[in-house]
Amino acid sequence: MALLLGLGSVANATDPYEDDNTANDASVIVLNVKEAPPTHAFDVAGDQDWVKFYALSGVTYEARTVYLGSRCDTVLTLYGPDGTTVITTVNAGGAGQDELLSWECDTEGVYYVKVNHFDPSIYGEETNYDLRVRKVMGVAWMATIKGIATDAVSGEPIGGLRIKTNANMSALGFEDGSYLMIHPAGTWNMTAQADGYEIFTDTLIATQLGTITKNFAMEPTPLRGDINYDRRVDLVDAILALRVVSNGDTQGLIRSDYGTPGIDANGDGKIGPEDAIYILQLLAN
Repeated sequence: MALLLGLGSVANATDPYEDDNTANDASVIVLNVKEAPPTHAFDVAGDQDWVKFYALSGVTYEARTVYLGSRCDTVLTLYGPDGTTVITTVNAGGAGQDELLSWECDTEGVYYVKVNHFDPSIYGEETNYDLRVRKVMGVAWMATIKGIATDAVSGEPIGGLRIKTNANMSALGFEDGSYLMIHPAGTWNMTAQADGYEIFTDTLIATQLGTITKNFAMEPTPLRGDINYDRRVDLVDAILALRVVSNGDTQGLIRSDYGTPGIDANGDGKIGPEDAIYILQLLAN
C-alpha cells in the first residue's frame, strides 16, 4: 500500500497510488499534511480512490480535495471501520472546484474515504486532484514524528500500527512497520496498539518544527498454550508442558517466565497437566 501525503497538481492522468480501488486496497493517508506531492487522478472510467486513517472519538476531521483539474468533479464518501457502511457523502462543488467533507468521530477506529468522479465516464487529462485529511484544530507549532515499530521477539516490522497521544492526535502505520505523524510541539503521552501485541506506552517529546525519530519494539500478546513463546501452538509445546510436569524445565527450552498469564491454558500462572491436555485437544481439532 502506498504512502499518501497530498498535493502537487499535474495535467496528466498519472496516479501513483493505484491500485487503490477498494477498501481492502486503501492507502494510508498521513493526517494534517499541508503540502507534499504527488497527486491523484482518475485514470480509467469508473475509477475510485480509497484511503484510510485512524480516527479518535470526539475529534472532528475534514477530508478535502484541492488543486482539481478542469475536468475533475470529485465526490467524497466516508465509510465506517467495516469499509462498507456509509457515514456521509458530499458533492457540493462542480468541475474544478474544491470539495469538503467534515465529520465528528463518535467511535475510535480506522475509517475510509472514497473519492470518485461525479460522472464515471470522465477520466484522463485534467482529472487530477489532491486529497488531504486533517484533524480540525487551532494553529499550533507542529513537529514531524516518524519511526518503525518491530516485534520484540522476532525483530520483524509490525504493520497496521495505531498510534494516539493525549493531544488527541493519531496516526495509522504502514505495512512495512513505519509510521509518520504530524504533531503539536511539547511533551505528551503516546500509546501504540497493533493486533496480536501488548499495548506500548511512552513519553513523546516533540520539538517545534523539528523531525523526531522514535523507533520502538512491542511485545507479542501471549497465546494460550504457546509454552516456548514462538508465536504458535504445536506438538513441541505439548511435549514441553509434559516435561515441566515431570522434570521441570531441565533443557532450558522454555522461557523463564513461562507462567505468565495468557501462556498457560487455565490462567493459574503455572504449567501443569491441564496445559498439555489443552494443547493436544487444540491440535486434534
